Amino acid sequence: MGEAHSKLGDLILALDAYQSATALAPDDANYWRLLATFCAQNGVNIKDVGVPAAQKVVVLSEDDPTALDLLGWLLLLDARYDDAESTLRRALDLDSQNASVHLHMALLYLQKEDRDSAYDHLVLARDLGSAEAEALLSQYFP
Repeated sequence: MGEAHSKLGDLILALDAYQSATALAPDDANYWRLLATFCAQNGVNIKDVGVPAAQKVVVLSEDDPTALDLLGWLLLLDARYDDAESTLRRALDLDSQNASVHLHMALLYLQKEDRDSAYDHLVLARDLGSAEAEALLSQYFP
């Protein structure tokens, strides 16, 4: 239901549906992941809903680099750069070939105005198959 409401542009009903799903299945990481991803993709309730949902995913999905990537992304969106960086580094320690983690690291470094590190992570993300990284390389490093 959350995805359907989101596609129809009703973010309030979508958020409510995602939150209802987590209430019905509080130990299912997938519903928490969907809620956190929805918040990140739509830029809504990052601090109050998205970050706690991503934290719950990390707790329920021990040593899962994709869960850490999601949390790092939300922390980045919440401008908690040091926390985001340490979380994304933990994700890379578990899976150094994860294009999404490299992309989020690059976005973090762009925010911190560390262009050299951003470039390195964008190249890695692109080489691992991220089309978004390739577009960002063209935009920021023509």
